[in-house]
Parts: sequence; C-alpha cells; structure tokens
Amino acid sequence: VLVIDADCLVEPGAITRLAARCTATGRPVQALYLMRSPPGSGLKTRVAEFAWLVKNQVRATGLYHLGLPCQLMGTGMAFPWGCISSAALATGHIVEDMKLGLDLAQAGAAPLFCPDALVTSFFPSSDAGMQGQRTRWEHGHLSVIAGEALPLLRRALFPFQRELLALALDLCVPPLALLCMLVTLLWCGAAALHFFTGAVAAPTIATVTLLLLITAVMLSWLRVGRRVLPFSQLLLAVFYALWKIPLYAKFLVSRQVEWVRSRRDS
Repeated sequence: VLVIDADCLVEPGAITRLAARCTATGRPVQALYLMRSPPGSGLKTRVAEFAWLVKNQVRATGLYHLGLPCQLMGTGMAFPWGCISSAALATGHIVEDMKLGLDLAQAGAAPLFCPDALVTSFFPSSDAGMQGQRTRWEHGHLSVIAGEALPLLRRALFPFQRELLALALDLCVPPLALLCMLVTLLWCGAAALHFFTGAVAAPTIATVTLLLLITAVMLSWLRVGRRVLPFSQLLLAVFYALWKIPLYAKFLVSRQVEWVRSRRDS
C-alpha cells in the first residue's frame, strides 16, 4: 500500500523504487520527501525549507548510511500489507505519520529510507497557511517527545534494540529552530555560571555543544542548503527563530491537540 498526498509531485521512477524496496525487505519504506518554497517566497519560508532539508534529507540520509531506520514523513510511504492491515490508523494523533512509524518500529517493522525516490510539495504561500502548518507539525512533534520519548528509550534499552534506540534518539531532537534556541540558552547560562562562580566544566560542555551544532548546520548548508538559502540570509535565520518563540510559548499554555488542515492556495 502506497500513501502519497494529493498535493505532492512524484519524481519519475519513485513509485517503482518504493514498491520494489518494500517488497524486497518486507518493511515500510519512506521516500525522500522535500518541501519547496513557492516563487517569490520570503526569508521565513526559505529558512523553513532549509530546516526541512536538514530534517528529512540530511538526517535521514545519515541514518540510511548507518544502516538505521527513519521516521515516517507523512507522504511517499510504502507499506507491506501485513504491516498496514494490522496497524492502528484511526488514532486522531496530530502527527499521525510519526506516531505510526514509532508503533510499527515497536512491532518489529521500523521504516527504511529510500533516498532515490523523491516526492515534493510546496509550502503554503500565505502567512496563515504557513503558521497553521508549522503549529501542527511542531506542537505534534513536541507532544510526541513529551509523551513517547522516555518509554521508547526504555523499551529500546531493555532489552537492547539497536533500530528502536536510533528512532528514539532521533525523535528526541527538537525542531531545528528550537534546538538552536535551547543550545544558545544553555551556553548563556553556562557563561553566566562561569562569570559568577568560576566553574569550568559546564561552560566547556556548553561551548563544545554550541560549536558542534554550528558545524552541523554549516555542513548541511554547504551540502544541500546553498541552492535555497544564500549565506547572507542564513545569517538572518536568528530572526526566523525569534518569530517562532510565540509558537513554542503557545505549546506550554495552549498546545494544539487536534488535526487541523492547513489553509492551501487556490
């Protein structure tokens, strides 16, 4: 069974490759799913496209080369009938694709990545559509982290299950903008601790963490991001992170729990 959203474009040969790998492995298979910026898009949409590349291409390709599974991405998915026919689909979960992938992994059928099958779609061009889409995705992701991460890590470690552990750790990585904000706040707190107490260990760990994050973002930009985001605009990405502060604050006080369809262009 293949699932492809109606607003997606499928590259030639993608369906054949997905079906062939699904048949050969007997496991769910996820295509490379990318979202593009509509022509004339502003900074926020282009930064969002870069963040999407990091999440769905860079990280998924890394897991693929390590021989590890990936998260389901909502479209471009192929399932053996034996997996999907017994799966709990009517969950009403706000990020039903991610939840389904985790459920299948716990049942011994973790999804595999298929990087040579490409499926694409476009971000909404309206601010309302973009905001609604981001709220649903990110509140859903954070809800799964809050509710699923620790139990999943426990199941992966006792007894040890390599593939489930990889998915659990990948799940724990928050959205890129939030990750950057959290690491920056960690560094500022550690710097203040050093200033007032002379502590060395915490500032050292925080500095190494910040440098590793910057290095990872820069390498991702050099590899896949230059075509969507010039370096000058990459430096302005901090404003994109600031734009999302209300979205994360809303998660703490009034998180979105129901699936709401994003407003689409005509």
